[in-house]
Amino acid sequence: MLASSRGDSTVTWGLVASNVSARWEVAGAADVDSDGKAEILFQNLIGDDHVSPGTTYFANIGVGGFESWGTVTAGVTADWHVA
Repeated sequence: MLASSRGDSTVTWGLVASNVSARWEVAGAADVDSDGKAEILFQNLIGDDHVSPGTTYFANIGVGGFESWGTVTAGVTADWHVA
């Protein structure tokens, strides 16, 4: 879930992602792309056929909510954690 506020007391809730498997966990939030909006960080701690353990993606959040996926890091080990 995503909470969005437009500068007043109104908060709007939205879905960030519905197709994320149990191998991924929300690891934090940060303004990864310097657009003034916090992106949600997802990290894979187990790995699978296509992704190394430790890989971290961000859900790019725009004015209308979720826009796309971006890569923070790939090819690292599960010893690396978002902090």
